[in-house]
Amino acid sequence: MDGSVCISTRILDEQPTESARFPARHCGHVRFTARQVSHGIVHGKIILTHHRAANLIRSFQFSGPFGLVEHAQAISTQGFELRGQLIGWASTHHTSNVFRPPTILQDPSTGSSPECEDGVQLLAETFFSATSIYLSGVFDYEICHWQSLQLPAPTLSEDEIQQHVASILSLSQRLVETTISPLLLLFPLRVASARAREVSQKQQIMKLFGGIRSSFAVAGALMADIEDLWGYSSTES
Repeated sequence: MDGSVCISTRILDEQPTESARFPARHCGHVRFTARQVSHGIVHGKIILTHHRAANLIRSFQFSGPFGLVEHAQAISTQGFELRGQLIGWASTHHTSNVFRPPTILQDPSTGSSPECEDGVQLLAETFFSATSIYLSGVFDYEICHWQSLQLPAPTLSEDEIQQHVASILSLSQRLVETTISPLLLLFPLRVASARAREVSQKQQIMKLFGGIRSSFAVAGALMADIEDLWGYSSTES
């Protein structure tokens, strides 16, 4: 991983370009622990799955499903494996009961859920939600093709997606008060913007981006991209 978070300003959904990466182990004076790095590895695998799925869909559109079923099955299986890894990460490391399985809502050593200790943990949880939505988007934006192949897809329900959007916005609001570079919020906020439904969500996203833009001009380009996305979505609805 190259240590950068590069978000395309040309896309209309939350799918990042090949250059998008989870932050590397060191960012300024921040050291990422093994659990955050392992989460980043899952994120990288999901990006690769996205490219495999995108190539499959292009082949499907040009030549139909003939000869693609086995390849599609492999991508579907990999998607569910990655979803399982995300759930496993949350089971062990997430501090919110919303994303922890009911059987392990409490830390067995203390009788309570683990507390969020620092900005790095907040950032890891923000990327967990962004990555969870991203994985769903790999499949749900082209769900008709997976359905035509009669294959299951590791998508999230709209309620689950909205829980993740709310988490991204809440955690991002807390992160801007820490020493974590706000540049690391570009990817999660861009993901949230593609799934934001409420006016209040969109206002909060723009406010957060506006704060980042005061120090990093690249946020302005993303704000323009998001406004185009929301304008396009409103004409489609």
